[in-house]
Amino acid sequence: MSCYGCGDEDTETTFMEQPFCWPCYKAIKSGVSQIPDKCEFANEGSALRAAGPGNPRIYPCPNCKEPNRLTSQDCARGYQCDRCADQAEMGF
Repeated sequence: MSCYGCGDEDTETTFMEQPFCWPCYKAIKSGVSQIPDKCEFANEGSALRAAGPGNPRIYPCPNCKEPNRLTSQDCARGYQCDRCADQAEMGF
């Protein structure tokens, strides 16, 4: 199993049912991303940040509770998943 955060082969623990190496686990648990926020968006028209090494999409949406919808950078900004944001913007 490789680390969900960085791809390293040496996983030592799990977090939210994903394998992680110790440095990525500590970064995720402390809310500190291992890569700087480069303002790369997940998709066109989305405010969510792109997932990648050190910023995996492992957190649930605070509204719909669907798992693996947000990254730590999204959570730090108080974001919700795209589906919930679209519904809020369109009044559904």
